[in-house]
Amino acid sequence: KHVGNWQKKKKTSSDWLYPIKEVMEEFTAVCYHSKMEEKKHSVAWHYRGVEPEIGFVKSRELMAKLTDMLYNRPINIIDGNKVVEIKGVDYDKGKISAEIISSDNYDFVLGIGDDRTDEDMFTVLNKEGHFTIKVGKGSTIAH
Repeated sequence: KHVGNWQKKKKTSSDWLYPIKEVMEEFTAVCYHSKMEEKKHSVAWHYRGVEPEIGFVKSRELMAKLTDMLYNRPINIIDGNKVVEIKGVDYDKGKISAEIISSDNYDFVLGIGDDRTDEDMFTVLNKEGHFTIKVGKGSTIAH
């Protein structure tokens, strides 16, 4: 389905997000300067504004709680740069990148990213011989 220039690829339920959002709302309420971001098929807890030691400890607690909650479910828990993101396995930048580059014969493809969520895209684009750039610190497979 086309929405402007955007294409909606799959019609999936996001019902699995509700209990996750409740847990993230609890962490947001007790962790000053953190925030929850809701997307259509994912939810993220950002702790960039939180005192570093507290934010890190709380992020580990959140990831442990979500790991227990989501055991054996087709859901990814992504430990990003001061963010914990939860999304279904059907949604990642690698799968979308593969679909986009297979749809046409591009002369040049450049993938740029700054977070763990971009590594899936780098994996696909590196295999195809395109150009990949990691912005910022941290390990990466980008060339």
